[in-house]
Amino acid sequence: MTAPQIPADYEAWRQGRREEIAGANGKAKVAANAKITDPGPHTLPGIPGEWRTTEAGDLTVTAQAADGVQVAGSLVDGTSPVPSGSTLEFPDNRVGFASGADGSYGLVVVDQGRLERTGLTGIDSGSVRGGRGGVGDIRPSGQAEGADRQVAEGHETSRCGTRS
Repeated sequence: MTAPQIPADYEAWRQGRREEIAGANGKAKVAANAKITDPGPHTLPGIPGEWRTTEAGDLTVTAQAADGVQVAGSLVDGTSPVPSGSTLEFPDNRVGFASGADGSYGLVVVDQGRLERTGLTGIDSGSVRGGRGGVGDIRPSGQAEGADRQVAEGHETSRCGTRS
């Protein structure tokens, strides 16, 4: 008996999905994600600083120098404007960005060391047989790779799930 062949388009999709989840700015590395739409103050769990919007609709962060918050490469000590598109840096190799205007901003912080701490080793694709996972479920190390198992069992995996 010969081993099943994995279609080239599936392998390309799988590599793209891994990059989307675990790549340089992958979803699994997001440490904080917030929408700031009022004067606040807003705090994000594990992220230093208080975030606010001004009466003019600008985003600001208030932090002490010891907090290690940087906006566009400058250490914040007090209150600093956060222009849309600014790069943000935080202690422990975390980076972020803010985007928005007129009092409505999105703030995303990415932790480059998060994958190692969580033990992510693969992404399950789910099962049409009522398996525990859904498309893109992330599993900790030590669990079998669902997508590989399903292809080996003769299933074809697509972006929308699994079909026999």
